[in-house]
Amino acid sequence: MGWGFCLKAIWMLVTVSVLQIGLGTCVAGESPCIQAGVTMEGFMFALAFPSSYVLLVLSPFVGWENVHSMTDYAWLWLGAFVAGYVQWFFLVPKLFEAQGITSLGLNSKARLQRDVSRRRKRRSRRHTSHEIKSFDADGRTPVERVFRTGDRNRS
Repeated sequence: MGWGFCLKAIWMLVTVSVLQIGLGTCVAGESPCIQAGVTMEGFMFALAFPSSYVLLVLSPFVGWENVHSMTDYAWLWLGAFVAGYVQWFFLVPKLFEAQGITSLGLNSKARLQRDVSRRRKRRSRRHTSHEIKSFDADGRTPVERVFRTGDRNRS
């Protein structure tokens, strides 16, 4: 498991915990639910920042300015969760997957490793090629054998 997986698992654990604690608080009534909603907004918008900024701007138009019930709490949490999930699990990894360090190949170690791998490839090619014997049992070269074979086929 890598660091990315661990961070994503922690993010999921914290966001689901915020949901559970808030919904449990909303059971007690409207006043504790309003306070739980304010606290949840802070946590979820921090966990989903900067994509949660869009939700913060849209919340007055959707009617999420105040959390009065468990339903309001759940919808606001779901909106921040989806925004953060898309951001951290899809967009950010997509941004950094193709990124690499651009270099000119001036590092001596990298150059040496590249040269060694090229030499190994060349050696392996040499060993796989077919060897041609310089002289056969009669002492003829390959060219002489080709011409002699051609003379026999003509007659």
